[in-house]
Amino acid sequence: VTAKLFQHKSLSPVEITKSAAEHFALEERPFPNKGLTITPMVHAVRNLDMEPLRVDVNHNEYVLKSSIYAYLTYGIPIILVIDLYDTDSEGENKYIGSHAVVVTGYRLKSNTEESSPNDKLGLVSSNISRIYVHDDQIGPFAQMEIDREKIRIKSGDETIEAIALKTEWEYQVVPIIILVPLYHKIRIPFELNHWFQKKK
Repeated sequence: VTAKLFQHKSLSPVEITKSAAEHFALEERPFPNKGLTITPMVHAVRNLDMEPLRVDVNHNEYVLKSSIYAYLTYGIPIILVIDLYDTDSEGENKYIGSHAVVVTGYRLKSNTEESSPNDKLGLVSSNISRIYVHDDQIGPFAQMEIDREKIRIKSGDETIEAIALKTEWEYQVVPIIILVPLYHKIRIPFELNHWFQKKK
């Protein structure tokens, strides 16, 4: 998608993995591997002469929804990094690993559906109720429903409430980072531009 949008060279999945593997540790192999972490993904984007924009969701539903709406509306793909949790017999959510998916679309609630009680600005993005992602294990249209019910997870020594995404998976899914590949001359991030618009 970005090759057509920003006129850079188009790489196959194998070529992308090889590009990211330049920054693997010496003992790691490109094939097979357990998946890419944030750092190799960032380098793979930069190898295409693009700049990756990292957005920390920080358990904030507004940041998640508004960022997805802003970039997908203009056809810019989004990599969403999620944490996976498994609920043990005592009801505690245990971290089991992270995963990355590509956000391919979203669903807006109709006017007749109940809007979020926290939506005081009336933003269109606040009506996002579901996102669609390309997952390498499920397929290109895996559904993730943005649930108002938050889950309690451990963050260091603290227990915090986090956004939960309802999925077909057996795990609890928590969004943590959005990674957006941008043309290097796009220097103003969405959240800064949005702040200026609100100030006018």
